[in-house]
Amino acid sequence: MGCCESRHDPSLMSSGRPEMYKSSIDEGGSMPAVERAAEAIRASAGGQLTPGGLRDVRLALLALPRDPNSVPEVEQRDMSEIVQILKCETQSADLMLTGLVLMRYLAQRQVNQKRMAATDCVSLVLQALQIHDSNPTLQGVACDTLGNLLQEEINTEQFLQQRGVDAVFRVINANMSHTRVMEAACFLLGNVASSEEGLKHIARNGGGKVALSVMKAHDKDPELLRELLFL
Repeated sequence: MGCCESRHDPSLMSSGRPEMYKSSIDEGGSMPAVERAAEAIRASAGGQLTPGGLRDVRLALLALPRDPNSVPEVEQRDMSEIVQILKCETQSADLMLTGLVLMRYLAQRQVNQKRMAATDCVSLVLQALQIHDSNPTLQGVACDTLGNLLQEEINTEQFLQQRGVDAVFRVINANMSHTRVMEAACFLLGNVASSEEGLKHIARNGGGKVALSVMKAHDKDPELLRELLFL
């Protein structure tokens, strides 16, 4: 499976630290958008930013190209800081959605995947899935984020140890009518299934039955079927 996310959810449309990010190539507009997102997360956690400000940040991140080579590298200390802020703000759907969109983007780059593993990002995203189980937009972005993170073996190990397959199956069963969530969940399961251990977890948790349910509910959607069949 690839390292970008499934199709974007249209509903997502609803102080600087320039030394924080670096890349070996010219990132164009990516660095300012990432810096702005990090600052907005800090400001929102401190009660200094309106929800509209977070929405604008998400729009800027969504406008960036889906090219891993253009994604800035984030220093470990800065990654840890943002993740720690989000861990303290898991009840805020708007802030968590913004954090997930940022992590999804950054996790396209392998070095960022490794640094996210060191901050236990997988645990944070799984917690967001559980807390915001009635928010399909957040659920879809969370699955996309995990799908990118699981390109790194350590993140996959953490995901399986924390019963991540169970969590994804709960997302699927609760959002069967939401095509966007199904795409993201199937994208994620495709990356889980890329390892033998991941396939075993899927099989042990009734993955065949879940797959048949999705196929029956979305048998006219070729893009979703492609994701489901890991093609």
